[in-house]
Amino acid sequence: MPALDKATLSEEMFNNEDVLERCYVSTDARTKFDRTLNMHLAQYKPTFIKPASKITRKSAKDELINEINKVNPNVTSSPVTLVIGSVGSGKSTYLKHFELIKGKELLQKQSAHWIYLDMERMGKDGNPRKFIYQSLKEYLVKNHPDNPIDYNNTIKPAYKEEFENLARGPYALIAGDKEKFKDKKAELINLDYQATEPYVNKLFKYLSSIKLCVIVIDNVDLYEDVELETKVFSEAISISKQINTHTLVSIRDTTFIKHKNDSIFNAYELKKLWINPPSFNEILSRRLNYSKQILKGKSVDIELENGAKLKVDDLSVFFSIVQESLLNEENGQLLGYLSDRNPRKGINLVRNFLSSGHIQADRAINNYINGEANFIFPYHEVFKGSILGSWKYFKEKRADAINLFDSSLGSNSLQFIRLYVLKYLHNQSAYGSPEVQLSQIVDVISKLGVSRDLILNVLNYLRKNSLIHSNDDDLNTNSLYSITLSGGYYVTIMAKKIVYLETIMYDTNVYDLGYWEKLKVLTIEIENNYSMVDRLELREERMRIFMDYLEEIEKSILNSTKLLELSCIKDYKLSVLKQFVSVIKKVKKRTRTV
Repeated sequence: MPALDKATLSEEMFNNEDVLERCYVSTDARTKFDRTLNMHLAQYKPTFIKPASKITRKSAKDELINEINKVNPNVTSSPVTLVIGSVGSGKSTYLKHFELIKGKELLQKQSAHWIYLDMERMGKDGNPRKFIYQSLKEYLVKNHPDNPIDYNNTIKPAYKEEFENLARGPYALIAGDKEKFKDKKAELINLDYQATEPYVNKLFKYLSSIKLCVIVIDNVDLYEDVELETKVFSEAISISKQINTHTLVSIRDTTFIKHKNDSIFNAYELKKLWINPPSFNEILSRRLNYSKQILKGKSVDIELENGAKLKVDDLSVFFSIVQESLLNEENGQLLGYLSDRNPRKGINLVRNFLSSGHIQADRAINNYINGEANFIFPYHEVFKGSILGSWKYFKEKRADAINLFDSSLGSNSLQFIRLYVLKYLHNQSAYGSPEVQLSQIVDVISKLGVSRDLILNVLNYLRKNSLIHSNDDDLNTNSLYSITLSGGYYVTIMAKKIVYLETIMYDTNVYDLGYWEKLKVLTIEIENNYSMVDRLELREERMRIFMDYLEEIEKSILNSTKLLELSCIKDYKLSVLKQFVSVIKKVKKRTRTV
């Protein structure tokens, strides 16, 4: 777990320049057509953000470096730059990497003050103005050896004009007495310091007049609270304008869309930069490499199921197995497609997998040490570990996946609305039209006997779970929707997998009592049977009955409409039963050999 934490948690990377350099990925996850899923991908960059320059992380001098180079400390109205990206696109990581590595030389050359403010520290109930000022004050009192903020270099010149005015005015009578006037100066500085705001304003006004000062406001929208977001943003901009600093604000694309018409966005000249998420497979490869390095040479004794102890001289072999397992084609697709453009979700799935009870780590290490160097965790273990985590059975509310075969609308005639929305969008994407108007989706899906309101609810649910995407937060008839890589993976690959269908079977409403009884009886038999072959054959029969039930529902739904192009259950059924035949054949062969 320590190795996993250090390699996967952002906080660990942000506090260690070397780790950040090792784990940072500069390549974008960008593709226009996915051959595996046979789908064209829509542009994720919202229409309102399209004028924004894309940050090219690979470039030695990217757009942020260009923006900072343009900043003139003598200009009284400093610019505000928004760094915009989707959830998990790596905005915070990019900004930290820029501060500590990529932009380090530039910042040092300009003797710049880079003040990073993480609004997560404030908390949801905090006061944005108070938090920002307190954070700036903390920065001013810290030791900065290469860029000192002390009395002679900063405080004295910052108060020079004010003290000269006081000496000519209200304190003229004591100005001649150096010691007395010195005490009065100290008293005034202390009063400002205790009040925080006047002290911060005066010092930063001076600093920003001679050096580049950049305030970075991160995690503005962490809590997805519109009122809080507005307060944080308005206070950050107001304060930065007052003290004449350059300000970088990191926000999500959805936040920008929500606030695009707010007065606070229109009141200032805002420069916009867009950041694409990095390649997830490369992120995972780098993180696992680092985990291996942390554990290299560490020994451990592992107690096996039979009570014997396995002595492992080098525990890093475990992450060698993990790397081979998670980056192979089948398992890599699962994690890569489900995380889609949100690498943070992919990292969470990996953490679920590594800390779940669904993997047999001791067996994997034992086999590896005993010469089975090609051992990898099978797809079903990776799936269960990453999706179910520590739970044995699937329940949609707590799992990292959704049930395509039950839309939870209380009727078998509406059971497949999620599935059919995704199937329709995937069909359109395959034809080369990835973006579909809301009005068109409603016209098609409403033929299944579902109201517009329920369709909107399903669309919102699929969007919330990142199976579909829209660049518009307003649900109007012109809103465009597109299927994501995650949604495409669900309807073309995952819906045919044994492990997915068996997993969601436990959380699917079965409205026919006859089918329900058959499934129940077979499940009890499977639980009580210890023969691997017998269990597999019983599972095959249970799957056949479950798919017969789903196929029967689909026929009753689609035969009365002209939407047969949405039909897919029969294809899923043939595929999953074919998999069972192959698995049973392999197990029987292996059993005979043993």
